[in-house]
Amino acid sequence: MDRPRQPGEGRISPAPLSAGICSSRASIERLPARSIPIQPQEHNMGVITNEADFRKAIKESKPGDTIQIAAGNYHLTMAPRSIYDIQIPHSLNIKSVGGIANFYADLVNDGKRKLVTKGIFALKPAAKDVSFTGIGFHSAHASSWNGAGIRASAGNITVKGCTFSRCDMGILSMQKKIADRGRVLIQDSQFISCGIKETHAHAMYVLSNELIVRRCSVVGTLVGHHVKSLAAHTLVENCTLDDGLGTSSYAIDISSGGDATIRNNRIVQGQNGENTKLISYMAKRFGGVAGKVRIFGNTFTNLQEPFGACKVLKNTTASVIEFMQNRLEGFEPDKLFIGPVHSVGNRLNDELLPETTQ
Repeated sequence: MDRPRQPGEGRISPAPLSAGICSSRASIERLPARSIPIQPQEHNMGVITNEADFRKAIKESKPGDTIQIAAGNYHLTMAPRSIYDIQIPHSLNIKSVGGIANFYADLVNDGKRKLVTKGIFALKPAAKDVSFTGIGFHSAHASSWNGAGIRASAGNITVKGCTFSRCDMGILSMQKKIADRGRVLIQDSQFISCGIKETHAHAMYVLSNELIVRRCSVVGTLVGHHVKSLAAHTLVENCTLDDGLGTSSYAIDISSGGDATIRNNRIVQGQNGENTKLISYMAKRFGGVAGKVRIFGNTFTNLQEPFGACKVLKNTTASVIEFMQNRLEGFEPDKLFIGPVHSVGNRLNDELLPETTQ
């Protein structure tokens, strides 16, 4: 292990850099007639290459600014007011330059475990619109067992080209106030070995108006779910959800009803999975109401034995789920579903299944 840096000094492994700045949006504030237009203040810190400058840029930023940080490995060593979390006070765009900028909480230590309070990045309620591009989130653990790469309670979150690994939770966004609920978009990102054996933590756990998970890979989740959605509208498309050697529960758990579309994914039940259902749909939490659910164009593979113990789908609502044109491998034909499902155009082990409604 590298020697610890002094307080205020970040840690970075060199990586190719291109020019980066922390800049405000180009939009000009509207002022009364005959007043001189004023642009938001520009930050001119050059390429950010250490934790201290990064925290300073966030502190000095204005809503809507973009902060660029050089690719490399950053280990959290600073603890303002004894909190290691990087707190986001308002809307911001955080982007890497020259590759992935990896943030690690592996040096945070309370004497027993390496802990953050809420997450590597903790978004305050005023942070209504935050985006992360090309950022890595690693080894986030909390005493409450839900330390996250990103922790939020309101607004819109956009995650593109990011990596989450070995965190209690990759993304935890619990927007409990209806007025605060926005859209969470997770795209072209990967989640590796998130979760924790002591409790049910998940690769992503989102309560929002809308959750979109697109072209992502979620592998090896421990105990919890790959995707846990309490959103009013859920879309999971073109993803790989694979238990790998993990002990994950559901691949997708939608527990507050709403509308959902699950399409063109590859979903694998591993040998060590702790739940024998791949997808669960219910409307039991936060006043959820069953909506329209369509599941089509996916490939479901069961590697557990006996095959008959594993179900593709559990639906505890009265709403009939449309299950269409999916490919199934390693299941028993009469033990695919629990609850109301209309199945049409599906294939099991390359054989076309009859159309059924239950």
